Amino acid sequence: MIREKIVFFCNTLWLFILTVFTYIAIAADTFPLIIRFGASVLIVLLFLFWDFRLKQEIKRRLQAEKEVRDANERLKKLDQLKSMIIASMSHELRTPLNSIIGFTGVMIMGMTGPLNDKQKDQLTRVNNSAKHLLRLITDIIDQSKIEAGRIEINPQSFLLSTVIKEAIVTIEPQLKSKKNLTLQKKVPDDIMLYTDKNRLLQCVINYLSNAVKYTEEGMITISASIQDDHLNLCVKDTGIGIAKDDIPKLFNAFERLDSHLKIKAGGPGLGLYLIRKLVTDILKGNVFVESQIGQGSIFGLVIPISISLKNEMKNTMMQ
Repeated sequence: MIREKIVFFCNTLWLFILTVFTYIAIAADTFPLIIRFGASVLIVLLFLFWDFRLKQEIKRRLQAEKEVRDANERLKKLDQLKSMIIASMSHELRTPLNSIIGFTGVMIMGMTGPLNDKQKDQLTRVNNSAKHLLRLITDIIDQSKIEAGRIEINPQSFLLSTVIKEAIVTIEPQLKSKKNLTLQKKVPDDIMLYTDKNRLLQCVINYLSNAVKYTEEGMITISASIQDDHLNLCVKDTGIGIAKDDIPKLFNAFERLDSHLKIKAGGPGLGLYLIRKLVTDILKGNVFVESQIGQGSIFGLVIPISISLKNEMKNTMMQ
């Protein structure tokens, strides 16, 4: 910043001196010939010097821009390498976790022998903790895949109600820990979609899980409707709410807003970021949020009911 000011001052000074000598050179009746000739020579020399300085400054800036571009390219490559390493390590962690979930599930069902209530409770906690850790690892893997540009879409036909039921079953243990919190479902049974079922399920689970984390009592309502060939899905809660200035930060990676539930809620702050990336990049839709402090929040997504329909619309617009 200081260098820029010095350069600006020098250029202004040279321009002023050049103007003065130009005036002397053209003022024929005021100054003798030798002075006007000397002024003309100085004008040429000043102009050449100024031109040299300008070319040097342009060269320096072009070199600096090239260095910045090269540094950005190196950082992108390193970031992709980091994402690939994280995805590889996370994949290795999922294998033992799946074994823990599988074996504890078998024991909880009594397939290896009878269990007393205390044993069943302890195994259930181990099973739920392993599932929670598996979801966190899955989020990290997906975040790495998104950054590396390696995430793919796998569309299929399915009923929205099956996704909602599966999501509710997944967050049910988390919901049961809140005695004064209930979940209400307002989703028609006949909504058929053709999109990536697993990615939509992931988004719904993350929305519901967030609502449970930041709602101590009251009600969570999940609703859905079809408008103009698009699914409008909302998760409304009666939680602590979000300040207006914090709303733009919500869908950033590793962003966790300050609140009295921050430590208790846990998590790396990837849930909403992944929802935004999955909805926009994979499901070809948009996310939205409405909230006020102390009055709860509404998180939602709007996606086409058919990925192929969305593509046809794009092709039509291009034509």
